[in-house]
Amino acid sequence: MKKGDIVICTSVSDFDEEHLTIGKKYEIEDTDSRFVDRIVVKSDNGKISMFFDKKYFNELQKLREMKIDIILE
Repeated sequence: MKKGDIVICTSVSDFDEEHLTIGKKYEIEDTDSRFVDRIVVKSDNGKISMFFDKKYFNELQKLREMKIDIILE
């Protein structure tokens, strides 16, 4: 995952549920080498951007590739 990629939220923790919505698309605003397992996306409140764990997201491009592979099989 890199800056500018579009990701889809697939799960949230209790803390993050007020900032993320499952199924919503988010653009990665930043990554940080100190936090290799986290990405920065804009919170649903639209006022701040926060670090969230990568495990809560799937890359849109990977989802498209998986769907194409299933169709072609």
